[in-house]
Amino acid sequence: MTTVSDCPKYYVNPLEVNGVDLNEDGQPYSQWSDLPNLILEQVFTYLDIKERYAASQVCRNWYIGAFYLPNTWSTFLVTDTTLTRRRYNYFLGWQQVLDNTRVPFCLQKIGGYIRTLIFDRMIQFQNLYDFMNKFTEFNEAFGSKLHTLRFNFCCDMDMEERERQRVYGTGGKVLESLKNLMRTLTSLRRLELRDLMLNVLDGQKLLDEVCDLCTLTLRELVLVNATEYPCQLLHVGVFLNLEVLVISPQNLGEDALILLGQTKLRHLHILQNSFTPSELMLFPVAGKAWKMCRKDNPGLSVHLKVESLKEREVVWQEKAPVRSIIYNSPLTKIQSQSVMTIIDLYSQDLRAYGHLGLPRFQRSRSFHERVDALLLLLVRQSVWLHTLLAICMDLKLTNNSNNK
Repeated sequence: MTTVSDCPKYYVNPLEVNGVDLNEDGQPYSQWSDLPNLILEQVFTYLDIKERYAASQVCRNWYIGAFYLPNTWSTFLVTDTTLTRRRYNYFLGWQQVLDNTRVPFCLQKIGGYIRTLIFDRMIQFQNLYDFMNKFTEFNEAFGSKLHTLRFNFCCDMDMEERERQRVYGTGGKVLESLKNLMRTLTSLRRLELRDLMLNVLDGQKLLDEVCDLCTLTLRELVLVNATEYPCQLLHVGVFLNLEVLVISPQNLGEDALILLGQTKLRHLHILQNSFTPSELMLFPVAGKAWKMCRKDNPGLSVHLKVESLKEREVVWQEKAPVRSIIYNSPLTKIQSQSVMTIIDLYSQDLRAYGHLGLPRFQRSRSFHERVDALLLLLVRQSVWLHTLLAICMDLKLTNNSNNK
């Protein structure tokens, strides 16, 4: 009788041991092809388009059972190399350009499964423009089931100008294509637009199409640096069922705040990042408007946050129901003036205060000259404070990451 050990290496053993197929080494075959579809869907969601295609070639079950499952394509990320091909440009050399044949075919196959569409920071504006037009045409032909749109504009695409902090805003054909895309999203629940840096005229008309379609459906709206200069956006007060709003201080004004008081808004995040105008150009909303907003919407919570590689200070909003103040900056220190301002303005409302990436610097050894006493005073005066966070970051690590 032939045994497994007698089989040559090039011979695939057809026998079974206890009902399990054996390979050429006498070991049972792996059962990866028999994974449940629920697990395969979750695994495929972590892969990009090329990786999903390569994984689908492993076996028939992975191709039929996972590659075309709805949840696999529920989130679609668009980058500079998504569905592109190489083409030589006489002036720029080899470039990645959008493949106008593959894109319609891909959308026809999996476009109906997409629920979240993400545009990453793209520097190939022609690819960005063409893809948005193709997706708009698909929505007009087959309808849209998209409920989340995230658009992050690369406003610092010029590498030589980054040291000067020079930024560029979108507009023209790219903005027109984006507005045409939003016009087809009839079931939108979450909209995120970051660093568009529009001029005042374009900013005032940015959400016209969204207001017509999603007045009652939109639940979360993120508008970070929608305009380059101060310009309040009244559109944010039109969405009656809005629950979360993230906005930059230059786009918030008294009229917009009064409108927000009439909505179901629960969390208002006022965010400043590296591209937000300087504090010298920003003005807080008048305390009278905040007082009226608190009266109309008593459940509103305001959160002040700074995310920047530069040293920045929060734009203080007097009489606002501020629940949390978070600094995420490697160069912003805990200042005594800031702590005293927090105690004066928000001691009855503050729940959380934190510094992420706190820089290391030399301070006096005397306890009375350090910030420890100020933090203790903050804890003592803030009756509702339950979270105090201070995470230090090595300055050498920060400098290395900035150089990269």
